[in-house]
Parts: sequence; C-alpha cells; structure tokens
Amino acid sequence: MKEFFVMCRDTCANCHGAQLVMNPLWERFFAETAGQGDPDAWAKDNGFDCAMDMGAEEEPCQVCEGEGRVSSLVPLREAIEAIRANGEQP
Repeated sequence: MKEFFVMCRDTCANCHGAQLVMNPLWERFFAETAGQGDPDAWAKDNGFDCAMDMGAEEEPCQVCEGEGRVSSLVPLREAIEAIRANGEQP
C-alpha cells in the first residue's frame, strides 16, 4: 500500500519565527535578578570571570537552526483536510 506525504513548512514553535532564543544563562540571570542585578557580579557568583563569558543574550534557535521555520512530512490526506479547513482548494 502506498502512502503519499507532502512537505509542511511552519513557524518554529520554539522561537515563534524569531530565529533567536534567550541564552539559558542570561534567562536565569534575568529571572533571579529581575534584570536589576550587576551581570558581572552574577556571572562571578556562578563560576564565570565576567558576564561576557556567558555568551550573547540571544542565540540561534536549535530547533529550527536559526531559520524561524521547521519542515516536516505530513500525510497527503491530512494536508488536504487542513487546506479545506482553512477554506482553500487543494
């Protein structure tokens, strides 16, 4: 029995299309200090020489590899149903 699939490209659910996500270290810094703390002091308290050693505040999304979109194979029947549900013609 044959199965047919189509490629579906959709906005990345992880970065919501922004291509970048918050560096987990910086996310932790902001959560713990409400953004009011001294980044260098916080970095030193957490084993770094300075805040620069924590990396950039944002980094490319690992889920979509910084594209903002992800691709997946979808069964043809499912794709046609989704298209019809949106009021489009297949």
